Order: sequence, then C-alpha cells, then structure tokens
Amino acid sequence: MGAPHNIHILRILILEDNPSDAELMERELKNGDIAFTSMRVEKEGDFLHALKDFDPDLILADYTLPAYNGLSALAAAIEEKPGTPFIFVSGTILEDMAIEALKAGATDYVLKNRLQRLLPAVNRALEEKSEREKRKAAESALRERRKELESMLQQLNALRTIDNAITGSLDLALTLDVFIQQVVAHLNVDAATVFLADHEAQSLECAAFRGFRREGMEKMRFFFGEGLAGKTVFERKVLSIPDLRTFPETEEMYTGEDFISCYCAPLISKGDLLGVLEVFTRTPLVAGSEWLEFLKTLSGQAAIAINIAMLFENLQRINSGSGTARDTPAL
Repeated sequence: MGAPHNIHILRILILEDNPSDAELMERELKNGDIAFTSMRVEKEGDFLHALKDFDPDLILADYTLPAYNGLSALAAAIEEKPGTPFIFVSGTILEDMAIEALKAGATDYVLKNRLQRLLPAVNRALEEKSEREKRKAAESALRERRKELESMLQQLNALRTIDNAITGSLDLALTLDVFIQQVVAHLNVDAATVFLADHEAQSLECAAFRGFRREGMEKMRFFFGEGLAGKTVFERKVLSIPDLRTFPETEEMYTGEDFISCYCAPLISKGDLLGVLEVFTRTPLVAGSEWLEFLKTLSGQAAIAINIAMLFENLQRINSGSGTARDTPAL
C-alpha cells in the first residue's frame, strides 16, 4: 500500500556491509510508521556516488567497515550534503569513539544491540533539521526585509536631497545636476541624462548628464520620435530596450559607450510633457516593479524642478517686461 501523497518519502542512505543489519534498521523504522525508500552501500565509491545521485535526506552508517570507515564517510557527507542528518549505527563504537564522531559532526549514534533507540534518534534528527531549515528561511527573509528597508531609506534620502535642491535654488542647471547624481546612485545605473522638450522645434535638448565616456553630451539633441527618448515623447510612458544591440538606431547614437540596457521616462507636470529622463546600464538590466516605480517617482521630481524653473523664468520676463512669458503649466 502506497504512502499518502502528503507524506514526504524519506530517502535513507545506509552505509553497511552486513545486509541483515541493514534490514533490521529498516524494519525498526517501518515499525515506527516512517515512510522511506533506502539504498544500501558498503564501499567508498558507491557511497560518494549515492550522496550525489540518491540525494539522501538521512544517512545511517556503520562506524567500521572492511573497505571504508564511518568518519571518512561523515567528512564526505558534510562536504557534499551539509545539514543532512548522519547517525552512526554500530556494534563496535566505544564512548571515546562516539564523542569523537559527535565532535566531527555526527548527529547521533545508536548501538546495534539497542536498535529501539533508532526511531527516536531519527525523529529527533529530522525535527532538528526541520527547525534549522525554518530558522534559516526566517533569517533569510529577515535579511531580505532589512535590504528592502535600507533601500527604501536610501530612496527617501535621495528624494529629500532632490527636494532640498529644488527648494534651495532656482538654478535649474544646478538642481538637475543634483538630480542626475541621485538617479545614477540610487537606480544603480551607469549613465543618465535629462532632456528638456522644445515643443516649437519639436526636439529634445540635453540639460544634464552623468556617466558618459564621450565628450559633447551637452550638445546632444533629438527630434521628437527619434530614438527611444524621442519615442517616449509620443508614448508618454516608460519605454525600455533590454538589449540595445537589437535596436541599432539607439545603439549608434551612443557609439563607444558599450551600453546594453536603456530605460526612458517622460517628465510630465499637470499633463504637459517637459522632457525625458534616459538611463543606461552597461550590463543587462531587467527592471522589477519597485525599480520602475522609483524611476517614475524620480521623473516626477524632475518635472517639478523644471516646472518651477520655468515659472520663475516667466516671472522674471514679466517683471522685466523683456518678452512674453512661456506657456507653462501651473503648479
């Protein structure tokens, strides 16, 4: 009769040269209602192969064998299958030998003339293994949560730095320089640039940049619809190219930069597109939802900075009477 589907079938590797002794161990475990499948080996080569191919959940081993020895088997198991319970089941193990085995990493030991101890020893070993795995999973989850919190804190600090730049200066060039530094640092990209939209000329002009190898970035200009940045103007949403080598048009625009991935986000304030933020990596980047959300948040901050600068410029024009104010969305 097969075991229920919700019961894990243990794989038990038995290192034992005496088949009768192995059968006695198996019978003791079956009497304890443990569902398992087993493999018996007695030579070193077979044992080492079984560690990899059989992938045991539990190892029962004699201490002394004609062609191998238990301590060597224990060392091999610790190296190949760390954390797997290893119980010595032997008729020749003395107290000092048992202490040595436990110090070497054995889970427990059982004398062959006291096999009634085998089932409790196995249950205890499996429970301890389960607890270790749960604790390890909990610690891993805690580490991941700490990383998430640290990332969130770094993002908040970045936004605060940008806010301080916006409120502390009406110099757009200075504000965008601070902004682009935060973008590169906290999005973990290799390069970034902010383009301002000139709707009369139907073009994008570089206003701030960081991380580029080439010179003359300040003169870079795209027409609307040209390259990924230009297409972002019309799409008004984040666009990406995971591998620029499949997009020759944009790759040629940045010859010599060795960029692999590119993401563009529109800078929109009150429905008006003010520019585009473009970021690059020199290694493949597959952005997750949190990364994309932070990209959008940063883009919103840049749009605010540009809008404020345009409002201030309009105010200066009006006060000086030197010209007509630009059309600028109100905050």
